[in-house]
Amino acid sequence: MIEAVMFGLIAMLFWGFSDFFSAIVAKHIDCYKNLFWSQLIGIAIMLLYPIFLGFAIPSPKSVLFIIIAALANVVALIFFYTGLSKGMVSIISPISSGWPIVTVMLSLIFFKETLQMYQIIGILLVIFGTIIISIKKLKKNKITKGAEYGLVAMICWGISLFVISQLSQELGWYFPVFYSKITALILISVYVIITGRKLLFKEKQSITPLMLSGILMSIAFVSYGYGVTKGYTSIVAPVSAAYTGITVILARIFLKEKLKKTQFVGIAMILVALIILSL
Repeated sequence: MIEAVMFGLIAMLFWGFSDFFSAIVAKHIDCYKNLFWSQLIGIAIMLLYPIFLGFAIPSPKSVLFIIIAALANVVALIFFYTGLSKGMVSIISPISSGWPIVTVMLSLIFFKETLQMYQIIGILLVIFGTIIISIKKLKKNKITKGAEYGLVAMICWGISLFVISQLSQELGWYFPVFYSKITALILISVYVIITGRKLLFKEKQSITPLMLSGILMSIAFVSYGYGVTKGYTSIVAPVSAAYTGITVILARIFLKEKLKKTQFVGIAMILVALIILSL
């Protein structure tokens, strides 16, 4: 179990930095270019493993699950990148990091798992924390800019990572992420071709953060995939999802993002919830 937590922490670290670099890129290029190139970069790095050690062949059932995981991840990333282009990463990242709630709920539905009282408390904290972060002015009930995109990303990532954790039982820790990334790249490529969108961009300042985002995100996903093969998904998921703390700190230092006191409370509630869910 210690090994599972350790790789959950590695995923947390790399996802935290990946979100930060994604936020920088999102201010300069649209979400479809961001998604295409970050996936392509990640796949290029991940190809090294199967080239030297061989490929795992998925069953027809696993192929269907890979498509589901990839589709959910594509939708999550489109909404996440769109949210980053419209709002602050200090808002979007904490909301989207609530995806362990979805994985836990899916585990309850499909595997008849039961919740302990502390897990119920953790889930409620994430829900209330998300509401507090999302509301810009409590008295006027104004929604914080981009918050709705973070919420959709949270739900879709919860579905994608739940499916990946199940695929890891058959395909091992590496190939569920690898195949889902390839499928995601195919899906976004088909969409780009049909809509006639252009993938090239002139913003040279986006190249370095885009490359770092793609590489770090791939490492995070693989670390998560390995972690769930060594311990319970219900433990690895909340630990890795605590990455939002790293993202918020980086955004505060380098992007000079400022939050309201109530939003700090909301972020703190989510972080506490993720710690509770990892117990």
